[in-house]
Amino acid sequence: MTDSWLDRLKRYCRVEDPSEEDLQDLEEAYGSAVGYLAGAGVAEPTEDTERHGLYVSCVKYLVLDEFDRRDATLSGTTVIENPIFVKKFLQLKHTVPPKQSEW
Repeated sequence: MTDSWLDRLKRYCRVEDPSEEDLQDLEEAYGSAVGYLAGAGVAEPTEDTERHGLYVSCVKYLVLDEFDRRDATLSGTTVIENPIFVKKFLQLKHTVPPKQSEW
């Protein structure tokens, strides 16, 4: 994870004075988020594309969700996914450019 990503995630997750454990958790959550998107066929777009903002937003959402649930215990049987995240993720999946080998 680059320093730019770390700074962005600390701001987004509102971690002002992170401990070493917080930094490690952020780094692991970032790896998990990027891995999740990559597994879904979504690689990080270049910054000069319109898709980059969607990608950044999805990564930040996934990191915050994992970071917030470090110690959380869910009770009950209903878990509702954030509908904004779902829309952004589906848009990213829908706009994945075809691989050169598919041409």
